[in-house]
Amino acid sequence: MGRLLEYAYALAKSQGHPYIYISTGEIGLYEKYEYNFWRMMKGKNGSDCRVYRCEVVTKDYSNIIGTEVRGTIDRPLGSSHPRHPQMIYPINYGYVDGVMGGDGAEQDVYVFGAHEPIKTFTGKVIAVYHRLNDCEDKWIVSINGAAPSREDILQTIEFQEQYFTGELYL
Repeated sequence: MGRLLEYAYALAKSQGHPYIYISTGEIGLYEKYEYNFWRMMKGKNGSDCRVYRCEVVTKDYSNIIGTEVRGTIDRPLGSSHPRHPQMIYPINYGYVDGVMGGDGAEQDVYVFGAHEPIKTFTGKVIAVYHRLNDCEDKWIVSINGAAPSREDILQTIEFQEQYFTGELYL
């Protein structure tokens, strides 16, 4: 469901639509994907139908992308997620020291360029993964100057981001 809504969001954005609307009888499903109840309307058969709306936004991360940051790795490559031990990190994951994220904790980062577990990093923010259905963004940092492709970034972070709807800003 998330991937379908992500596709619809990207399509609406590429065509310049300010909102996406969904007419449904469901309650509690679309709210998980940043859709808000908009109003009741009549369906084709005359029955009442709930209409949800999601705003299509374009974020500007130009003040973040290209910035050099330093931080700490609290979930090194190969480690397990603290609450979901079956989830193994295929990349070093941590936070930027002293920069607060949308959730009130230090800003989370995926660190590209190290092929072994590391404890700290210094690197450049090369992208931002904006979660549409969460309060925090994930910064993509390169510590070796390399810039992985959009597809490589999305494939690498999929292990965790598959549970969220989001878009990558380069």
